[in-house]
Amino acid sequence: MTGTYCAIPFYNIRLHNGPSVPCCLLDSDVYDLFGTSGMTVDQAWTSKGFEDFRESFRQGERHSACSGCWHQEDIGSKSLRHSYTQQITEQMKLPKTTVATSKPKMIQWVFTNQCNFACRTCGIHSSTGWVKETKELANANEPEYVELMKYYDKTPKYREDRYAELMPMFNECTWLELQGGETLIHRELVPMLTHLANEGLAQQMMLVLTTNGSIPPNDKLVAVLQQFKNVRITFSIDAVTQDTFRYVRTGDFEQVKRNIAKWQSHKEFNYFTNPTISILNIWCLDDVLKWCDTTFGVTSVGTNWVMHPTYFNPTIMPEVIKETIQSNSTYWRSRKFLPRMFTDKHDPKLLQEFIRKTKWIDESRNQSMEKEMPELYSLINNSC
Repeated sequence: MTGTYCAIPFYNIRLHNGPSVPCCLLDSDVYDLFGTSGMTVDQAWTSKGFEDFRESFRQGERHSACSGCWHQEDIGSKSLRHSYTQQITEQMKLPKTTVATSKPKMIQWVFTNQCNFACRTCGIHSSTGWVKETKELANANEPEYVELMKYYDKTPKYREDRYAELMPMFNECTWLELQGGETLIHRELVPMLTHLANEGLAQQMMLVLTTNGSIPPNDKLVAVLQQFKNVRITFSIDAVTQDTFRYVRTGDFEQVKRNIAKWQSHKEFNYFTNPTISILNIWCLDDVLKWCDTTFGVTSVGTNWVMHPTYFNPTIMPEVIKETIQSNSTYWRSRKFLPRMFTDKHDPKLLQEFIRKTKWIDESRNQSMEKEMPELYSLINNSC
């Protein structure tokens, strides 16, 4: 095995609304990175695109699609490549291999884009809360949104044909990760999990559900979750005050805190959080990570560094802002991530795009960065 080895290409498939990909960091609704558009799950798994991707790891190459992990590792931090390989070899007890299994052992399925939030770093691909604003931006001839509306005008929220494709795969699947949208509001969730349990498949599966925390546990859902071998519920928490949470995620943070506490009363499940780090919260990352560490425990907190939209990536900020944020940080965990801000230079064009889009969304949602995030507003405006 080489120093660039990743277990994901040999065990995992990621199913989104667009073409299938080997990893969650490689999603694209518009671009077909691996030539799998229109393929079934089985066809994608054995496709030339997937096999070429695997070959790059056999040869010890740094595949260009994996830049997110390489950037993280170049500053001395643990990347998702490390985390997934550790998870596969230690938790799932699977060997390191350079030969793909006949069927994926891990399935990550974004089975719905139905959502009751409209997070600023998200979009219509993962949230129906973005439908109205995506249509408005498409009507204003914003190219990205014009393309998205072409795709999502034709795509249902839940594909029964995809579930039918997956059923033969589930026999060998030991890790099923369901994402959205908001997974817990979809009417197909409990019937789907019940079907897996009735087929005798739940007992072999580690089930992972990602949620925004807006939905508390209920008896029917808890009962079916208890039939799985192991259950991990991952909460998306990107802000930790009522005002900043409403601004970034549109939800009610007090309600989310109450729901997390209700879930945590069910000791039979495991709970995690993966804050998405962006311009919108890197200035207060100390507060975000302290709250997450206190609520979930240090070993149950991961991070996602936003890659798309690119104008939310903290690397695009002026150096003076990056230096101010780094010098003001005192929390040990934050200080491990902040050096990543410096892995790319300030991009004035993307920063102006961030300012333009933020102003547009503020007006659309009757919000104000100056009022609800005065510290960030001041940092940006004093540097421009």
